[in-house]
Amino acid sequence: MQKKVQNIPNTMPATWQDCFNYSVRYVRFTNSTIQAVIHFRGKLDAVRLVRAVKLSVDAEPVLSCKFIEREDRPFWQRLTSQDSISWCKLEEVPDREKAVKGFLLEELDMDNDPQVLARVFRCGEQDTLCIKLNHTCCDGGSAKAYLRLLAGLYTQLGRDPAFLPEPNVSGIREQAPIFDVLGIKSSESDPDPETIGFAAPMPEPTWAFPWQQPGNSYQYESAGIAISRILSQDFQSISAYARGHGITINDMLLISFFQSTIWHS
Repeated sequence: MQKKVQNIPNTMPATWQDCFNYSVRYVRFTNSTIQAVIHFRGKLDAVRLVRAVKLSVDAEPVLSCKFIEREDRPFWQRLTSQDSISWCKLEEVPDREKAVKGFLLEELDMDNDPQVLARVFRCGEQDTLCIKLNHTCCDGGSAKAYLRLLAGLYTQLGRDPAFLPEPNVSGIREQAPIFDVLGIKSSESDPDPETIGFAAPMPEPTWAFPWQQPGNSYQYESAGIAISRILSQDFQSISAYARGHGITINDMLLISFFQSTIWHS
């Protein structure tokens, strides 16, 4: 009989960073979902992947929780219906691009869904893994860390199907340790959590980026997905250029997008 992962608490405290990320969901013109799409040349072991996703939320228990609003002290509460949640589903589809775009447009129910959901689209002999994460509990760096965790669990289960990860119940999801390492003693420039309303209007930008203030609605009237692929050799060239100039690939992409927008405006 497969033993269960132990020592996972039913509740965990929410950090100030969690509260801030959660409150931003009520600000219009925001997207609180982080998504990843990974194409494979062959087929994944669907049974093992489902097991890996389920174990990933044991390894990082906050992913199997929901955020509980409370004025004095918000907290994370572990979902009670763990066994009935479809953590990862396999779908055989005739059109991979259409299926992926449809998944990316699906909203994550941040009040009832877990913090992570996975979907595998199988088209012929090739699989595409899609991951959806709630920004409340993680940022872009944490999303990449989750993908490494999931890949590690998938690999480990191939070696030992009975493998169980150690739950991370003492991890820190806030910026204080980073400030300490960098020698930053004050965070006076951080927003005051008392001034962040759940329906606070987004401030006007101070940059020259083309901008159109949204209307009064706090919801998108429609959403779309645009996909642009960068060839491997081009990506390597961009990465090398960025490293040589002490900037990130994100910097390069934002600069390129900014310049192209100005050029066409």
